[in-house]
Amino acid sequence: MGVSRPTSPFTLSVNDGTFARYHLNVTVDRGVGSGDTVSKVASGTYDIGQADLYSMVRFMGETRHPLIAVFMVNDNLRWQSRPWPRATSPSRRTS
Repeated sequence: MGVSRPTSPFTLSVNDGTFARYHLNVTVDRGVGSGDTVSKVASGTYDIGQADLYSMVRFMGETRHPLIAVFMVNDNLRWQSRPWPRATSPSRRTS
């Protein structure tokens, strides 16, 4: 199984035996996209999955099947390092 930043906590823990030491039977399978992951979790094929939030919201809107997002992964470092623009008060704006 390949390792990438968003999946490394899971893949490394399987590979180095951390999950096994705690008697957890965990397997990590390669996915084929967030839409597919959401469908597989909703159908019960998998207990958990990693997918983008948009795919979850879209799936729930189309099927009314409840899903729960446990945490979010921000893998876009450009957003983290970019300063936010300063807000200007309406009285200072020039048009």
